[in-house]
Amino acid sequence: MNIINTLAYVRASQLRKNLKQIEKKLSGYSERHLRKVAVVMLSEYSEASKLKQPYLYQSTTEDMRYRPWGDGTDIAWERIQSENVEIQLRGIGLWLAIAYHETRDTEFKAIHDVHRKLIRIARTFKELTGTSSDNVKSFSAAVA
Repeated sequence: MNIINTLAYVRASQLRKNLKQIEKKLSGYSERHLRKVAVVMLSEYSEASKLKQPYLYQSTTEDMRYRPWGDGTDIAWERIQSENVEIQLRGIGLWLAIAYHETRDTEFKAIHDVHRKLIRIARTFKELTGTSSDNVKSFSAAVA
């Protein structure tokens, strides 16, 4: 296994672990909270899509363009750990949006498996929010 495959495997493991914990949190939320997460995810997805490298959305380090992933999911993860539910919801939406962009169009099977799970969550959110906003239409086209 070469270094790139090793990095992809390690990153997939981290994303899988975080996603499993996020799914556990989501299962405990009310429909109202799930709708909030969906709206945040759709909004953050839309904002990230405007960037040349959307997987680097919300990254704090200036020169991230040569890195395979940014630190946006780490920032979102810190928010998810908050005691404040509103901050948690925003963190989950942000994490899902960034991870979606990061895992899209990958050639690595381990990361592709994470992306399929993110698509499943996105479709659930799409159903919760309907299709009235431009963000939902844009995202719907991406997950179709």
